[in-house]
Amino acid sequence: MMADSEEKGIVEGVFAQHRGALQAFFYRRIRTKSEAPDLAREVYVRVLRVSVTEAIRNPELYLYTLSSDLFKEHAVLGGG
Repeated sequence: MMADSEEKGIVEGVFAQHRGALQAFFYRRIRTKSEAPDLAREVYVRVLRVSVTEAIRNPELYLYTLSSDLFKEHAVLGGG
């Protein structure tokens, strides 16, 4: 079992590695391009809220699943 700080370090590393790609994911899908960095940060916040990060078997897939869900929420709320 990993310590919380070690789990958060892994999450931060995965996010740092994929931040640019996540922003590009949002840039391609939303009208207000300036919101893309904020949406990418929201994905990071949501990952940090996961209580058992070691249960995430594929961190990259998980990031994009969260991103897709967040995009859908954003679109429904009239943001994009």
